Amino acid sequence: MKIGRTDLAKDIIHIKNVRDNIKINELNNKIHIFSVVRSRQSEVKSLSLAKDKLDKKIDKRETRLLKKGTFSEEISSQTTHRLARKILEQHPRFLERSWDEKKETQVEKTLYDLYANDKPIGHSPLKENDKKVFFYSLFEMSKKNKIIIQSQSGIPLSVLRSNKKAAFSEFAYFIIPNRSKQKSEGQHSRIALSFDSQYAKTVLPLLASIVSKEKSIDCAKIMGPDEQGVRTDSAIIYFEHTNADKIEKVVNNLREKLGGMLTPHTPIGMKSKYPGISYSEFSNIHPDGKKASTSHGMARAEILTSAIKTYVMQSERSATNLEQIIDNTFQKSGYAIRDTALLDSSSITEAQSEA
Repeated sequence: MKIGRTDLAKDIIHIKNVRDNIKINELNNKIHIFSVVRSRQSEVKSLSLAKDKLDKKIDKRETRLLKKGTFSEEISSQTTHRLARKILEQHPRFLERSWDEKKETQVEKTLYDLYANDKPIGHSPLKENDKKVFFYSLFEMSKKNKIIIQSQSGIPLSVLRSNKKAAFSEFAYFIIPNRSKQKSEGQHSRIALSFDSQYAKTVLPLLASIVSKEKSIDCAKIMGPDEQGVRTDSAIIYFEHTNADKIEKVVNNLREKLGGMLTPHTPIGMKSKYPGISYSEFSNIHPDGKKASTSHGMARAEILTSAIKTYVMQSERSATNLEQIIDNTFQKSGYAIRDTALLDSSSITEAQSEA
């Protein structure tokens, strides 16, 4: 098979990154052992410098690829390729051919954590008092007639109000218009918003207003006080459809109301609609016939895990081969190969006929 210069560069960098990450793991083990021995602190310092040097080498290689246009943050399929390469480079043990349910769960969790922790540059968590103010805003908003505020755990806000720790640690709070039906588990879509935690209190009433007025929106959720500023997304809007015109109307509304507060960032596997506003669609088809997660990040983690499982059993192991397997697995799950944030109707029809 003929390989282009760009693909060859990716393969070489992939091999080098795997090699350097193995060295980093070895250095981390030595640092952990020597750090408790007072007489070996100078060695710990030298080992830490060597580890930092390797980290910088890996970052430099990725930066060179980005500058060459090998990857584009606007193309969701390329960011998912990069996520898969990253997990295999950082965790070489996942390349071993032995595979069981425990390993599958580990790969899925690691992929999801890498996705979720890919937060926008400059974002920071809320301070304790700001968490209190934010939750109080949620509580006050829950008294409005046009919307319902519901914690992800289902615990009423009136109960959470007397338990600060529980209120702050809620993963997210749903903003549900009174007209809303239960969120669909079939094909649907979502918008992710990225804004710094300092804007959470300000964004809340604006988001609630948009949700209550836009009939095409099913519901939204805003990340809880402890989760603000530490994740890849700050809030999510859900639709029970993939109607481009209706979604574009909501995007324009969000741009108008939130524009100055949004941070340019696109979560992995999503499509940028505007700096800080990202979009993706959902297929309920799991590549291995299981029940697909309705979470964007976890659904992508499931698909990538299935692809990695296929990849590690192959004799040919190159970055190009990995990407081809990932593309095929996304297509099998009903997504468009060129932009996996979007559904492909022909792939869905084919997958359903094979089920």
